[in-house]
Amino acid sequence: MSELKKSLGLTDGIALLVGITIGAGIFKTPQVIAKYVDSFSIVIALWFGVAVFVYIGALIYAELGTRFPNTGGEYIYMQKAFGPFWGFLFGWSQLLIIRTSPTAALSLLSADYIGFFIPLNQLYKIIIAILILIVFGIINYLGVERGSFYNKFSSSVKITGLFLFTIIGLLLLNGDFSKLSDTAQVTATLGPTGNIIAALFMIVFSFLGWDRVGYVAGEMKDPQRVISKSMLYGMTIIAVLYIGANFLYHAVIGLEGMRSSSIVAS
Repeated sequence: MSELKKSLGLTDGIALLVGITIGAGIFKTPQVIAKYVDSFSIVIALWFGVAVFVYIGALIYAELGTRFPNTGGEYIYMQKAFGPFWGFLFGWSQLLIIRTSPTAALSLLSADYIGFFIPLNQLYKIIIAILILIVFGIINYLGVERGSFYNKFSSSVKITGLFLFTIIGLLLLNGDFSKLSDTAQVTATLGPTGNIIAALFMIVFSFLGWDRVGYVAGEMKDPQRVISKSMLYGMTIIAVLYIGANFLYHAVIGLEGMRSSSIVAS
């Protein structure tokens, strides 16, 4: 079996992490989370808590990636720990179950946002969601270097766009952050503990992708250095942008506005 070309560096690793993790979720999940909590302080505490949790996970995966610098991510780790059968089973589970549902959900969310600018019925949204998956599949099929180039471009757009969106939005508030102190009766009916758990699940969903750098460890130029730095720098960027975006959402429209809005970022 021929060895994979080692062509990915630090910027590629950061772009991969940011590009996969930051998606339509951050523009949808805050509206859902608002139904489960009664104050902004709880919202921001949950986002911060999950960010710390994921950051710790990134440290663990960085160690695994540097110890086993092979392409495959958890497939490699499961294989090393429990044997080839369990690695094989986990790999197919990833392909058929674990990764498919979030991918479908995010493509549908993207189609919903496109529908905000171009009126679309549900059938057309589904078609657009399918086309999104096909386009990204083709980009990755074209090869690692082309896929990495697209990743760096799209990640730069995401980081710059979300950063400017947050900064400009906060500046336009002109120091009026009164809505951050708003409280509202919880509308979800899962009970105090159930509501918090449901909110945490939604936040974790927004962070999906934080572990992906290890999947291409075998194509890294210097995996021992690049994997750990990519994960740490990338997760710091993502956490800051996510918390900043939530701060803006709640400062502008508050909890009640979040719940009644179908497209929060608009």
